[in-house]
Amino acid sequence: MQVFKETGFNLANEIQALSERIESLEDEKCILMRNIELNKPRNNLGSIDYSKERVVGGLYPEKLEHALRKLIEIDSSIDEAAGILKKKQEAYERIKALLKNLQGTKYQVAYKRFFEGKSHKEIAEEMDCSIQTVKNIATMINKEMK
Repeated sequence: MQVFKETGFNLANEIQALSERIESLEDEKCILMRNIELNKPRNNLGSIDYSKERVVGGLYPEKLEHALRKLIEIDSSIDEAAGILKKKQEAYERIKALLKNLQGTKYQVAYKRFFEGKSHKEIAEEMDCSIQTVKNIATMINKEMK
């Protein structure tokens, strides 16, 4: 595993984005379910004609088949995103655990690169050393963590 291929900074951003995506999908699912609930037949008076447009509670009534298909798609998307999110979170935790084994300059370089998302140049400027030194330290870290 090459440590700097996927940085903790990028993983943290991806985890945040996936969490927000799941939340958005769950909101969409709730709205769709509310729409279905508001447009369902009541008091055994018969069924609603979903082929005609009408608005109830600010929501557009969808054909039941379409709404159910959409619910299944949303559930599938939520499951897929949750699986990816779990893998990203596990990778992030593995990276954090690997960093605990580093000390001194190696830790500083790895932390700044991983969790602050800084470039070799930015790290070199902060640590008052050459870019090549930072690259060499990053290479050593990658070798140690294989």
